[in-house]
Amino acid sequence: MESIVNYIGCGIYYSASKREQVYYAVSAFSDIEKIIIPLFNKYLLLGSKKQDYLDFLKVDELIKSKDHLTKQGLDKVMLIKSNINSTRSNSVSDTTAE
Repeated sequence: MESIVNYIGCGIYYSASKREQVYYAVSAFSDIEKIIIPLFNKYLLLGSKKQDYLDFLKVDELIKSKDHLTKQGLDKVMLIKSNINSTRSNSVSDTTAE
């Protein structure tokens, strides 16, 4: 994971459980905008993770427009967030490039 952090040039990694899991996190909005989004636009995700990413981009737009600072905007963010990493279908149509 240290090599990934060094290669990407942002973020941290940590272990948050007794299981052998490692998490990668990026919290700086500028790093998300300038590094993470271009990375995933270049190396497309497939299946349900692609749908999660598209939802992530919706939240990114709400933050850029500062709509997340309103009650309605925050409600939109929370609704979108509730679908991310949920039990989405992983059908063949989800894996095709748009």
